[in-house]
Amino acid sequence: QIRQKLIIVFDNMDRLPAHKVKELWSSIHTFFAEVSYDNIWVIITFDRNHLANAFGKSESSDYAVEAKKLTSHFINKTFPVIYRVASPIISDLKVVFSDYFAEAFGKDDISKKEKNLIFRMFDIIKPNPTIRDVIAFINELVSQKMAWKKEISLLDIAIFTLTKNKIINNESSIAINILSNNYYADIRALVDEDEELQESISALAYSIDKDSARQVPMTQYLKDLFIDETNTNDINS
Repeated sequence: QIRQKLIIVFDNMDRLPAHKVKELWSSIHTFFAEVSYDNIWVIITFDRNHLANAFGKSESSDYAVEAKKLTSHFINKTFPVIYRVASPIISDLKVVFSDYFAEAFGKDDISKKEKNLIFRMFDIIKPNPTIRDVIAFINELVSQKMAWKKEISLLDIAIFTLTKNKIINNESSIAINILSNNYYADIRALVDEDEELQESISALAYSIDKDSARQVPMTQYLKDLFIDETNTNDINS
């Protein structure tokens, strides 16, 4: 008789499409929820909202409520024990961020001031981040820094990484989005508004060198000169 314990873990269910979640959930319930095994433990990590979306068929508010009730019913019938994992508080999140940041860039290569500023920006734009969000953000910083090296500062790379969805949401309006400076409205108090930033963001958005990227802010400057009806700007200079 086998007396060893077997632990089966189902993870990353939130990465599956809705129909796959239903299929997996049905299999788990069939094999493990109906019968009790002395030597087998099954651990399933899940997100209630993701399960509710999988079991739901409509985006209407009434059906959303019903989907959540149905999800709770399935969960309670499937699991004899349920543990809730609380979201990290700000101090815990900062420790995790610092640890991954140090692992990626070294403990002393990036100044404490710059690291704290990047974390503050991340915390503002990602108000309820998961550990996966932290890892994904820092991984993208690493890949971009490896590509650009010293040409673009890590701070400018962080600003682009956090705001790129607002910058490149429409290929035809990238320059307009960059020149408007609205993309970093949420972190405006932490950002130095200058032409250097526009050049860096332009280079990152268009994947071109900074010398070529200077045409983006220069284009807007020239447009302003040509449409200046007050003649307050000297176009010759």
